[in-house]
Amino acid sequence: MARSSRSRPWFATILLWMGTTILFILFLAGGIQKLTEESSARHDFAHWQYPLWFMLVIGTVELGSALLLLIPPTAFAGAALIVLDMTGGLITTLRFGEDERAVLSLILLVIAVLIAVARWPLFWGHALGVGRRSMSPDSTSA
Repeated sequence: MARSSRSRPWFATILLWMGTTILFILFLAGGIQKLTEESSARHDFAHWQYPLWFMLVIGTVELGSALLLLIPPTAFAGAALIVLDMTGGLITTLRFGEDERAVLSLILLVIAVLIAVARWPLFWGHALGVGRRSMSPDSTSA
Protein backbone atom coordinates (compact mmCIF):
# COMPACT_ATOMS: atom_id res chain seq x y z
CA MET A 1 0.00 0.00 0.00
CA ALA A 2 1.48 3.35 -1.02
CA ARG A 3 1.74 6.06 1.60
CA SER A 4 0.41 9.49 0.79
CA SER A 5 2.69 12.49 1.11
CA ARG A 6 0.60 13.76 4.02
CA SER A 7 0.92 10.61 6.14
CA ARG A 8 3.13 10.49 9.21
CA PRO A 9 5.16 7.64 10.63
CA TRP A 10 3.11 5.67 13.17
CA PHE A 11 5.24 6.84 16.12
CA ALA A 12 4.74 10.50 15.16
CA THR A 13 0.98 9.94 15.09
CA ILE A 14 1.13 8.33 18.55
CA LEU A 15 3.20 11.22 19.94
CA LEU A 16 0.82 13.74 18.38
CA TRP A 17 -2.19 12.09 20.02
CA MET A 18 -0.37 11.71 23.35
CA GLY A 19 0.34 15.45 23.40
CA THR A 20 -3.22 16.17 22.30
CA THR A 21 -4.61 13.99 25.09
CA ILE A 22 -2.43 15.64 27.74
CA LEU A 23 -3.48 19.12 26.64
CA PHE A 24 -7.13 18.08 26.33
CA ILE A 25 -7.29 16.73 29.88
CA LEU A 26 -5.41 19.64 31.46
CA PHE A 27 -7.27 22.39 29.62
CA LEU A 28 -10.67 20.77 30.02
CA ALA A 29 -10.06 20.56 33.77
CA GLY A 30 -8.59 24.06 33.93
CA GLY A 31 -11.45 25.55 31.95
CA ILE A 32 -14.06 23.88 34.15
CA GLN A 33 -12.18 24.99 37.27
CA LYS A 34 -12.24 28.61 36.16
CA LEU A 35 -15.81 28.59 34.85
CA THR A 36 -17.12 27.09 38.10
CA GLU A 37 -15.12 29.71 40.00
CA GLU A 38 -13.35 27.22 42.26
CA SER A 39 -11.68 28.88 45.22
CA SER A 40 -8.13 28.03 44.07
CA ALA A 41 -8.71 29.69 40.70
CA ARG A 42 -10.32 32.74 42.35
CA HIS A 43 -7.35 32.96 44.74
CA ASP A 44 -4.81 32.79 41.90
CA PHE A 45 -6.52 35.45 39.80
CA ALA A 46 -6.90 37.73 42.84
CA HIS A 47 -3.21 37.23 43.68
CA TRP A 48 -2.29 38.14 40.10
CA GLN A 49 -4.60 41.17 40.32
CA TYR A 50 -6.81 40.05 37.44
CA PRO A 51 -10.58 40.65 37.60
CA LEU A 52 -13.10 37.83 37.91
CA TRP A 53 -14.44 38.39 34.40
CA PHE A 54 -10.96 37.74 33.02
CA MET A 55 -10.86 34.37 34.80
CA LEU A 56 -14.15 33.47 33.13
CA VAL A 57 -12.82 34.50 29.71
CA ILE A 58 -9.68 32.39 30.22
CA GLY A 59 -11.84 29.47 31.38
CA THR A 60 -13.94 29.74 28.24
CA VAL A 61 -10.83 29.86 26.04
CA GLU A 62 -9.34 26.84 27.81
CA LEU A 63 -12.51 24.77 27.59
CA GLY A 64 -13.04 25.69 23.94
CA SER A 65 -9.45 25.00 22.98
CA ALA A 66 -9.58 21.59 24.68
CA LEU A 67 -12.64 20.64 22.63
CA LEU A 68 -11.14 21.98 19.38
CA LEU A 69 -8.04 19.81 19.92
CA LEU A 70 -10.04 16.60 19.64
CA ILE A 71 -11.24 17.25 16.10
CA PRO A 72 -8.26 17.01 13.72
CA PRO A 73 -9.48 19.70 11.27
CA THR A 74 -9.88 22.20 14.17
CA ALA A 75 -6.93 21.02 16.29
CA PHE A 76 -4.71 23.77 14.89
CA ALA A 77 -7.11 26.44 16.19
CA GLY A 78 -7.27 24.75 19.60
CA ALA A 79 -3.50 24.49 19.83
CA ALA A 80 -3.09 28.12 18.71
CA LEU A 81 -5.47 29.27 21.46
CA ILE A 82 -3.45 27.27 23.99
CA VAL A 83 -0.25 28.90 22.73
CA LEU A 84 -1.79 32.32 23.40
CA ASP A 85 -3.13 31.21 26.79
CA MET A 86 0.20 29.72 27.89
CA THR A 87 2.13 32.74 26.68
CA GLY A 88 0.01 34.85 29.02
CA GLY A 89 0.36 32.26 31.77
CA LEU A 90 4.13 32.18 31.37
CA ILE A 91 4.40 35.96 31.53
CA THR A 92 2.12 36.11 34.59
CA THR A 93 3.91 33.41 36.54
CA LEU A 94 7.33 34.89 35.76
CA ARG A 95 6.12 38.34 36.77
CA PHE A 96 5.06 37.00 40.17
CA GLY A 97 8.15 34.81 40.70
CA GLU A 98 6.29 31.48 40.44
CA ASP A 99 9.11 29.59 38.78
CA GLU A 100 7.62 26.08 39.07
CA ARG A 101 4.40 27.22 37.43
CA ALA A 102 6.39 29.05 34.77
CA VAL A 103 8.20 25.82 33.88
CA LEU A 104 4.86 23.99 33.55
CA SER A 105 3.49 26.82 31.39
CA LEU A 106 6.58 26.62 29.18
CA ILE A 107 6.24 22.83 28.77
CA LEU A 108 2.56 23.15 27.83
CA LEU A 109 3.42 26.00 25.46
CA VAL A 110 6.00 23.84 23.67
CA ILE A 111 3.57 20.91 23.38
CA ALA A 112 0.90 23.25 21.97
CA VAL A 113 3.34 24.74 19.44
CA LEU A 114 4.32 21.25 18.26
CA ILE A 115 0.67 20.24 17.86
CA ALA A 116 -0.12 23.49 16.04
CA VAL A 117 2.75 22.91 13.62
CA ALA A 118 1.71 19.28 13.05
CA ARG A 119 -1.92 20.26 12.43
CA TRP A 120 -1.29 23.43 10.40
CA PRO A 121 -1.74 21.94 6.89
CA LEU A 122 -4.97 20.24 7.90
CA PHE A 123 -6.42 23.49 9.22
CA TRP A 124 -5.43 25.77 6.35
CA GLY A 125 -6.16 23.28 3.60
CA HIS A 126 -8.71 20.63 4.34
CA ALA A 127 -10.80 22.30 7.06
CA LEU A 128 -11.33 25.47 5.05
CA GLY A 129 -12.28 23.58 1.90
CA VAL A 130 -9.29 24.80 -0.05
CA GLY A 131 -8.44 22.33 -2.77
CA ARG A 132 -5.78 22.14 -5.40
CA ARG A 133 -7.63 22.67 -8.65
CA SER A 134 -5.91 22.99 -11.91
CA MET A 135 -6.10 26.43 -13.44
CA SER A 136 -5.02 25.30 -16.90
CA PRO A 137 -7.30 26.21 -19.85
CA ASP A 138 -7.79 22.55 -20.79
CA SER A 139 -9.23 21.55 -17.39
CA THR A 140 -12.95 20.96 -17.32
CA SER A 141 -15.25 22.02 -14.54
CA ALA A 142 -17.62 19.48 -13.08
